[in-house]
This record gives sequence, C-alpha cells and structure tokens, in this order.
Amino acid sequence: MTHTKGQPGFRLDPSLCFAAGNGFFVTGYPYDAQDFGGKTTIAKLDLDQTGADAFTPQVDLHKLEAGVPNATVRSFDSPDGVSSFTRPAIKKTA
Repeated sequence: MTHTKGQPGFRLDPSLCFAAGNGFFVTGYPYDAQDFGGKTTIAKLDLDQTGADAFTPQVDLHKLEAGVPNATVRSFDSPDGVSSFTRPAIKKTA
C-alpha cells in the first residue's frame, strides 16, 4: 500500500506477515487522514480490497503486550522509522 497524503491507510511491518487458516495476516497500525497512527495490531489482509479497507484489525497488540512482563515492543514512530524498547515488568499491588 502506498502512502497518500490526506487519506487514511495502514502502515505495516513486512517482516511480521504470516498465513494462518484461510487468511493472510500482517502487523502494523492504521493511520487517519492527518497521519495520526492508531494502536499496533495484527490485521487480516483482504486481497480483494484496496487501501485501508484491505486491513481488518484482529488483535490489539498493545493490550496483549501490556500483560507480558519484559516484552520487547516495536513502535512505528513514522513512515521512515521504527524504534524498539523492552517494557519493564509491571509490579502488581495487593
């Protein structure tokens, strides 16, 4: 998918694409017409659609990662860059 300024879309990490069951899945995040990104997700790719309509979010990776101590998190900061960090374990209080 090519980025078109002023149109919503989906920015994906091509190294994290996979097939499962009867679908093809990618990781990335949706963005709106102003280029504000949403939460990182696993999305099902519909090869019969184009643009943002081709991506249907399936799993909210932010929610999943929050429950995993010391998870390495990749963050898509811009169309040109990716940063990684390790989330420290969350201490539970009584």
